[in-house]
Amino acid sequence: MKAIRFLVVGAALALTLAACNKPTATDKPAAAPAAPVKPPLVTVNGKPISSDLFEDYVKAVTKGKASSEIFLTPPRGDGRQGAVVIALGTIESTRLALSTFKDSLAGRAASRMGKNLIAHLRSNLNLRVSKASIEANLPAGAVKHLEASALLVKAKKSIGGKDRYFHFQITASGLGKLGVESEAELFKKIPTLEHLETMLQADDTHVVITIRGIGEMTPKNPDSFITLSTNKQDFDRAQAEVHIGNARWSGPGSAETEIDKLTWNAMDEASDQIALIFAGGKAFELLNKNRLIPIAAGATAADLKAKLPYDARRDDLGLTVRF
Repeated sequence: MKAIRFLVVGAALALTLAACNKPTATDKPAAAPAAPVKPPLVTVNGKPISSDLFEDYVKAVTKGKASSEIFLTPPRGDGRQGAVVIALGTIESTRLALSTFKDSLAGRAASRMGKNLIAHLRSNLNLRVSKASIEANLPAGAVKHLEASALLVKAKKSIGGKDRYFHFQITASGLGKLGVESEAELFKKIPTLEHLETMLQADDTHVVITIRGIGEMTPKNPDSFITLSTNKQDFDRAQAEVHIGNARWSGPGSAETEIDKLTWNAMDEASDQIALIFAGGKAFELLNKNRLIPIAAGATAADLKAKLPYDARRDDLGLTVRF
């Protein structure tokens, strides 16, 4: 029966931490007041698990080793066989698979492992428009008071002979006269803490809108892949090395990376067009890193790009791919 070796890195790390937290025989009770209670090391469905219980579990699974053998059900006569689901996240799952199967796989399967790495192209556009601009696009009397709102807009554009997809997560907050309860009101209404400071720019006459663009990267990009390091290790195993085609770089890349650059530009142009719809042809402001950028009435998408270049509103790819 064939055995497959799997790393139990997280369990071994937790075991090490639990062991480090145990007092030695020479420890004496501290005279100082007891330290605040720390959060539990391990929880299941929100309930804490004692370090001793978790240590027993780790020992049972790993038999005190950094790796463990898990036997799969052999193939049956009807073609069915055992399967393993690896759910450690993109980087660590690939690292585990490369470490485990590098000597047992060959040909097409081995050559494809670690390839086709993709992430997202992300941009954020924040604007503050007047209540009158919102009312201009709605029936008379439709706006009775300002609240928080969210909207999803899907989009695509043909680039390189294929449709390239992206979408926009749009959140908005219009606030009444808050007095001393401004922060409490904001925490109740804003769906992400990321944009809390931006939303503080709203008042009873203006609405702050965040347009977050998220685009799909082109698959099968030879610039994007995961390999094992030849000289760096974690827990006596090779580290994962991540390579990803950077569409923010002005230099040349693969054909797929160049398509990503065009897709990102198309997405940012579309976000400017959405912003102009919300502005309703009136003057408004762009918000970027604590700056207020005034935009005149009747502005075009080209005007917005000139005032706030695309690169100034884009996230690094590392904010989407977690290393």
